[in-house]
Amino acid sequence: MKAWLRSVRWMQGLALAGLTAALVVAVSRGQAVPGQLSECGEPYQAMPPGSSPSEPPMVGAPPMSPPAPVSPSPPFTPPSPTPLPPEQAGPFGPGLPFPSVEPTSPPVPMVRLRLRAPARVEPDKEIEYRLTVENVSRADAHHVLVRNRLPRGVDKHVRAEPEPTRQTKPKDDVTDLLWELGTLKAGQSKEIVLAIKPKGMEDVQNRAYVQFEHGQRVTTRIAKPGVRVKITVPAQAVLHESILFRIEVVNTEAVPLRNVILSEELPAGLELVSGKPEPNGEKPLTWKLGDVPPHQTRLIECEVISKKEGKLSTKVKVTADGGASATDSAAVTVGKAELKITTSGPPRRLANRPIPFHITVRNLGSLPLTNVQVSDELPRDIQFVSASPGGRRESGFVRWSLGSLPAGERRSLLMVVRAPKPGWCWNEATARADNNLSDKNRSAATRIESAGSPVIEIDKDLDLLDVGQKARYTIRLFNPGKANILHPYLLVTVPDEMSIRDKRGPTTGQQQGQNIRFDPIEVLNHGEEAAYVVEVEAMKSGEARLRVQWSDGRQDASPPETWEDKTIILGPAHAPKEPPPASLQVRDKDAPTPHDFSLRVGP
Repeated sequence: MKAWLRSVRWMQGLALAGLTAALVVAVSRGQAVPGQLSECGEPYQAMPPGSSPSEPPMVGAPPMSPPAPVSPSPPFTPPSPTPLPPEQAGPFGPGLPFPSVEPTSPPVPMVRLRLRAPARVEPDKEIEYRLTVENVSRADAHHVLVRNRLPRGVDKHVRAEPEPTRQTKPKDDVTDLLWELGTLKAGQSKEIVLAIKPKGMEDVQNRAYVQFEHGQRVTTRIAKPGVRVKITVPAQAVLHESILFRIEVVNTEAVPLRNVILSEELPAGLELVSGKPEPNGEKPLTWKLGDVPPHQTRLIECEVISKKEGKLSTKVKVTADGGASATDSAAVTVGKAELKITTSGPPRRLANRPIPFHITVRNLGSLPLTNVQVSDELPRDIQFVSASPGGRRESGFVRWSLGSLPAGERRSLLMVVRAPKPGWCWNEATARADNNLSDKNRSAATRIESAGSPVIEIDKDLDLLDVGQKARYTIRLFNPGKANILHPYLLVTVPDEMSIRDKRGPTTGQQQGQNIRFDPIEVLNHGEEAAYVVEVEAMKSGEARLRVQWSDGRQDASPPETWEDKTIILGPAHAPKEPPPASLQVRDKDAPTPHDFSLRVGP
C-alpha cells in the first residue's frame, strides 16, 4: 500500500514538472528578441529562414550580421484638411440639422442587502447576524422593508437592534421578522443586528430579504378655456355729451373659446347711442361674439350719453362654454363743465395814463377744466403797456395759457394799456378750454378824459374777492395841469363790506370809523403824483364801493369830486354762478352802448 502511494506521488511530481517546462517555453516564445521590432512606422525586419529567437545558431552556418540600427522616426504630423469646393461650402446656420438629444432619464434606486454571520459556533450558543442595507444609487428608495426568515425550529429571537417593526407567521414553523425602514436616501445605509439561539446539532440557515418601492409621477394638463374682460372708460365726462366705452375680451388659453357672450349693465343716467358691433339685446346690453381663437382679442366699442351728474358705474360680464367667465367694472364721473370770464376796468381815466383791465377766469362747473386759454385783442388805436405773469403779446393779441383749472377755482389776470386821446374804451376777453368750452365778456365803458385839474386814479390787485381775503388799493393823486396845488389832502371812504388793515402815504392817515383822512402835503407840482396805499380785508359778500375825494381846503372851491371803484365779494360757501347784473356796473351816463366787443377809442 505504501509503495502504491509513493508511485502516485511520483507521477504527480512528474506531471507538475512537465507543466512548468511547458509554461516556460510558451513564455519565452511570446517574448520579442531585442532589435527584431522597430518603432511604429518602420518596416518589420524578418529573421533568416529557419532561425528562432530561442535557438542558438546552427553549427557551420555563417555568422548573422547584426541588424541595422533603427533611426528614430519623426513625430507624426496630421495632414492639413482639404478645402471643400465653393459649391459645397456653406456658412454655419441655426437651421442645420443636429441629432436630437434624448432627455436624461431620472436615476433609478438600487438597494443592496448584505447578510454576515459566523462560519461556525459551538452548540447552544448565540448566533449574531448583521444585516446591512445600503442604497448604492443616486435616487431615494421609498418604503424599504427588510424581512428576515428565522431558521426552522427558531420561533423568536434573542435580541435585535433595532427591534423589528412586527413579526409574522406566514405558515407553520416559519417566522418572519420585519423592519420597516421608510425612505433610504441616496448613498445611505442602515445596519440591523439580530441574535438567535438555535437548538440541536444541525447546521443553521438564516435568510434575509429586502424590498423597496420606486415610481414616477407625471402630470398631463387638460387645456381649460380661460377668458379675461376689461372695460375702459374716461375718468370724467361732461353732462349731456357722448362717452366712449371700450371693452376687450381676451382668450388667455391655448384652446378656442366657444359661444362667447358679453353683457353690460348700464346704470341709470347712461343711455346707449351706438355700438360697434351693435348689441343683440338692450337690457342688459348683450353681444354674441361666437368663437374666439386661442390668445386672440375681441374689441367692442359702445357710445353712450350721460343724462345726470354723479359717479356712474357700469359692469361687464363674459361667459363661454366650459365654465369660463370673467367680470370687470368701471366708473365715470359725470359733471357740469362751465367756463366763465369777466373783465373790468376803471370808469374813467386820463388820456396817455395807464388803464388797468382786470380779467377773471372762473370754473363754475363740477369738473376740472383742462387746457384753458385766454386771449385779448388789442385794437390799433390802443397801446399795450404790460400784462400779468404768463401773458405774451402775439400779433395784436395778449394771450395766457392757464393749463388746468379745478372746479370752483378762478384765476386773475391783468392787462395794462394806454389810450392816446379822449374817447371811450372797452375791453373784450375770450376764454377757451377742452370739450369745446368757451366764453366771452366785455368790460363796462371807460371814459378817456383830458383835464387840467388834479384827478384820482384807483388801482387794485384783485377784482374779485372771497370773504376773509385781503386786497390792496393804490390811490394816486395826479396833477395834469400847469399850476401847482398847495396843501392837497385825501379822504378815503372804505365800504362796510371791508375792514381797514393798513394805510400809508406821503403823509399820516387819520382813521375815523370807515373813513381815512390823509394829512395835506405841502405842494403837488404840475405833472407829479402822490401815491397812497390802503389795505383791506373782505368781511361779507356783496358789492363793495371804495370812494375817494381830494381837496385843498379852500372855502371858495367847488364841492369835491368823488372817484369810486367797485369790487365784488363772494360768500364763503360758493361763488356766484352768474356775473353781477349790468345794473351794478359802473358806467357813465353819457357812455354809448358798444356794438362790438373790442377795445375802442373814439370822440
